[in-house]
Amino acid sequence: MNKLYILIFLVVIFSCERNPREDSSVLINHKENDIVLEDDTSNINQKIFENKTHIAKVKFYLENTLSMYGYLPEKKIINTGFRNAVNELIIASKTNYNEDNIDFFLINNTSTKSVSVKDNLDNIDEKSLKRLYKKGRGTSDFDELFKKILLDWKKDEIIVFIADFIYSPKSTDVETGLDQLRMNIASAFQNVPNSETLATNILHLESEFEGIYYDIKNAKYYNIKKRPYYIFIIGNENNVDNYTKEVIPKLKRYNLKNNYQRIPSEIQISEFSALPFTLNKGQFALNSSKGKTVTIENALNQGSSVQLAVSINLDDIPISEDYLVDLENYTLNNNKIKILDVGKIDDNQIRLKDGTLKNINPSDISRTESSTHVLLLSLPNTYNGNIEITLDKNIPNWVDNVSVKPREDDRDIETNVLKQSQTFGFKHIVEGISEAQKTSGNSNKYFQITLKINQEKSSSGLGTIVSWLVVFLILFIVGIIIYKNKQRK
Repeated sequence: MNKLYILIFLVVIFSCERNPREDSSVLINHKENDIVLEDDTSNINQKIFENKTHIAKVKFYLENTLSMYGYLPEKKIINTGFRNAVNELIIASKTNYNEDNIDFFLINNTSTKSVSVKDNLDNIDEKSLKRLYKKGRGTSDFDELFKKILLDWKKDEIIVFIADFIYSPKSTDVETGLDQLRMNIASAFQNVPNSETLATNILHLESEFEGIYYDIKNAKYYNIKKRPYYIFIIGNENNVDNYTKEVIPKLKRYNLKNNYQRIPSEIQISEFSALPFTLNKGQFALNSSKGKTVTIENALNQGSSVQLAVSINLDDIPISEDYLVDLENYTLNNNKIKILDVGKIDDNQIRLKDGTLKNINPSDISRTESSTHVLLLSLPNTYNGNIEITLDKNIPNWVDNVSVKPREDDRDIETNVLKQSQTFGFKHIVEGISEAQKTSGNSNKYFQITLKINQEKSSSGLGTIVSWLVVFLILFIVGIIIYKNKQRK
């Protein structure tokens, strides 16, 4: 009889076993019976470059061809935004890095001419360019110019390359020429010494234009009053990042439209946390104070899917807000999981993509204090395992928008207002730079974070009911056995 009571006691104890809850710092992978520390589940296999920040020289290259004269008419005619923006860059560079460490070159296919920046661009205009710097001014093959510039680069220098970057086809057909441009650009970036450390920030600006526009057939147009231009900032990653942070705020007032920073490294992000009470659909419990492991509770009482918000600090990701909130730039490790929204944190509220403001639940505020954004996830209510969220290094949509579309050209630019704000062949230049980084073995992720999702053990709801039914059934059987034993006596 004593053995029988011990059996009953053990059944009751094991039926009431519960899952670890808040403040448990160990994750148990029930599938593989592995025990791992929570810190080990995030940011695994991340490639971090240890570039020291030191800018010994800033080298400016301004394309010197006829197509650029419209940005630099004589100041008495018009003081363009282009002139003001480039002047701002030169002044900022002289202030931060000393005038003796600033080089300025006028560049084209046949000439790289050094120019004094003592007076910034004040002495450079269409009139002086025609008189003093006319050598080779008719042509620029940008694949050749990039090659020339990059081969002269040293790893403690910053390159600032300024041009309209309009592709001028040679004798080959246009499509073949554009493909060749892309491949040659990729080759130029791949073959430079220390290419694996190269970062590039591409700025898109727009300026007044007072001059002649030359189309694909070199036909002349005189009535184009605004044109885009681009500034490529090139150097090692930390130098580009620091130089960019110094100059972008100064350029915003000169019609800075977009920027795209392509970096070789993958950024390590440690500041992120699930938010169990904000924007959620379903019940969640955090398995530790760090918020990187979540248990779905009462899964069978939820719908087929649940929603979970994740706060994250994206301050160190050197790309635009438009890129960060574009869902197309994110991938997940399971196609059953979706990102529904990327919101920007504003005080104790979240501004979603459609402009809607949602309050952060007071219980979650401590988890968002150092965060900048919130990722809203949808996942099956039965999901159990890791969620890997990756921000990929894609070419942003604005590059496509400012490029003349495939199989079109710029011969109708005078009547096509959209093409007046576009650049023929520009996308192929950007694609070449992107391909160079991919083939150099650099990471194609800006970041990746990992959340661990657990399922609550069957200790509540239907699981609890079944457990107690089993207990009562055993007790009933035991009772019958005892009763029959007594009758026999």
